Amino acid sequence: MKTISCDDAMMIDMHEPYRVSDEYRDEISTRQRIKGAIKYPELFDPDSHTDEELSDHAMMEFHDGQEYVAGMRTRMRQLRGIIMEKDAEIAELKLLLKSYMKGEAKT
Repeated sequence: MKTISCDDAMMIDMHEPYRVSDEYRDEISTRQRIKGAIKYPELFDPDSHTDEELSDHAMMEFHDGQEYVAGMRTRMRQLRGIIMEKDAEIAELKLLLKSYMKGEAKT
């Protein structure tokens, strides 16, 4: 197993996609905690719930997360299709422009 130095760990933490992910996760965590504080009479305390209640709630949250991930995947595929169509249109327009610039375009 590879050993990571403190300098390597700091560089990893500064990696842009990881930094953005951490900031986003922190933002969502804060919003979720505020939402929970408004919604429930007391802050989360695992001792206030049975093991079954905790595991059931977590499983329901995981299920909801999977639904959102599936929805994001569908939307990304749709958007990727649109991007590919637009890329093809741009390539065709570039060919037409190149042909026009050479005086070969048909009017």
